[in-house]
Amino acid sequence: MRLLRSVAAQTGLALDNTRLIAAVASETAKREVLAREMEIAREVQQRLFPQTLPPVEGLEYGGACRPALGVGGDYYDFLGAERSGAWESPSGTCRAKGCPRAA
Repeated sequence: MRLLRSVAAQTGLALDNTRLIAAVASETAKREVLAREMEIAREVQQRLFPQTLPPVEGLEYGGACRPALGVGGDYYDFLGAERSGAWESPSGTCRAKGCPRAA
């Protein structure tokens, strides 16, 4: 009877370990998918920013956005008429909204 209990206990532990390993593997796969999606979102967001800055006579300037967590809620652009030299630089932010809002 002791032998049967011992075998049953070890079998139960083996089944629990199998379930835990499957759960860890599933969680790892989900994290890898999320990491890849965040990388894609970061790349898309970086492409939305102006790649070149319009020349403004008498002004030397630049623009950059480096989110702390890969994807952020900040945005800027340059809008205007090249001929008239009148430029506007709208900017925006989404504070404390997390990745769903930023993406």
